Amino acid sequence: MGRNAAQRLLADLKEVTDVKTQCTCLEKIPALGFKKIHSSGQLHEQYATIVCDFFVKYEDDLSKAAGSVIFAWVKYLTSSEGELDEPFLPELLKASLKAYSKFSRRRDVHALPALTRCRNILCVVFGVAPQCSYELGFQAVKQVGLHVRRALMSRQAGHGLTKLVSWRLINTLRLWTEAATTLEDTPLTKLTFPLTELMLGVLRAMPPSLSHAPAVLHLVALLNRLAKATNTFIPVQTSLMGLLDLPELRRKPKTMTGDRAALADMSHLVALSKKDLGSAMVLDTIVKDAVHLLVDSMAVQAHRAAFPELTYAVIPKTRRTARLMGEHGYTRRYGDQLTQAAAALAQHGEWMAAERDNAEISPRDPKLTEFETDHVGKGPLVKTLAKLMKGRDAERRVRLETEVILNSDEEEEEEEMSGEEPEEDEEALRNTVRGLLKSEEKDRQAPKERKVEPGKRKRRVELDGEDEIEDMDVADLE
Repeated sequence: MGRNAAQRLLADLKEVTDVKTQCTCLEKIPALGFKKIHSSGQLHEQYATIVCDFFVKYEDDLSKAAGSVIFAWVKYLTSSEGELDEPFLPELLKASLKAYSKFSRRRDVHALPALTRCRNILCVVFGVAPQCSYELGFQAVKQVGLHVRRALMSRQAGHGLTKLVSWRLINTLRLWTEAATTLEDTPLTKLTFPLTELMLGVLRAMPPSLSHAPAVLHLVALLNRLAKATNTFIPVQTSLMGLLDLPELRRKPKTMTGDRAALADMSHLVALSKKDLGSAMVLDTIVKDAVHLLVDSMAVQAHRAAFPELTYAVIPKTRRTARLMGEHGYTRRYGDQLTQAAAALAQHGEWMAAERDNAEISPRDPKLTEFETDHVGKGPLVKTLAKLMKGRDAERRVRLETEVILNSDEEEEEEEMSGEEPEEDEEALRNTVRGLLKSEEKDRQAPKERKVEPGKRKRRVELDGEDEIEDMDVADLE
């Protein structure tokens, strides 16, 4: 009886197309009982495939319903009731991760909320089975590391690495970074070190190019998150200063006209297209995001007694880059932003040095930990970061409200290969029609035939794929 009910529900899940009906069918799975599903032959594998497919849909209700089923299923497999079916736990987690990985290839802006929702649900699921999730996460990070190593050892190391750093890779690293930072006191926190080493290695090996600025910003943001969660120092300042020191940022930007000037949202990109590299809005966004991440990375260490020493290399480099950008009027605003960041770092360094002297502590003083704990969330740099965050949130809202979407060259190539023709405006369509009419009119006009002189005859000669008629003396053939 239970097998027949499981088969009927599975058939309904395969046949129905209405979202509301699909959600209703998914809600019936826990009520049916996972024990009955596992006792019905190989139906549990088919159920896992269908549920994971629904899990990565754009529809919010459908995805949440499938996520609830995955969570209840994992909870059943880790309980004493599902002890006999526990060997299926790694397969279920692998199926959900495979579905997320496949869905994470989508680069459009509309996929970002769905990807965030899937990551949040998966982090909750990982918390139910942390040990099994850690093993899968370690294997995933190890696999990415092997791909990076293979790309670096290839003949075209830079080209192979830039091809490897894809939207799918960024989303995979983001998933395990969120799992390692949100699930405290679990084995998943052990992924912090391999994730940090992997992302730092990718940043160091990535060739300096403005087109890969979005990927650099994504990786640095993930490393800053790991630094905050573990309260450790991660040297991302070198990568950010290398990005800000690129000569493309000191050239005169192009003036974007039309709707393209309204958007510089790079949250869904890992690379910029050639036509967007020199645009004023894109360059302005890169500088603003890089400065924000630089201040954010230093703010993580703002409570450290050794903060003044940490700024010894950062402040001179920032001021030098600001001075180079301030030489031209069209990039002076970039230099002003860097100057303000350097001033905020210097001000906080002076404040921390004064606080350290007043406390009369040394690097090996037992009171050092208490001193740093008392200074968490204090100082000028914390206020500067709060101000930057407020402006950043306002800019993000403006970016998301715009309808123009920046695409990378890879996305445009994929669109061309897919056979989808880009939409043309009215004027371009009229010009195309006029050109076709003119060409048809020329084709209608018959070519005038030359008169052949007496004693000569026509000979057909092929030149460059075209036929030409040449007059030739008959006597030459004899």
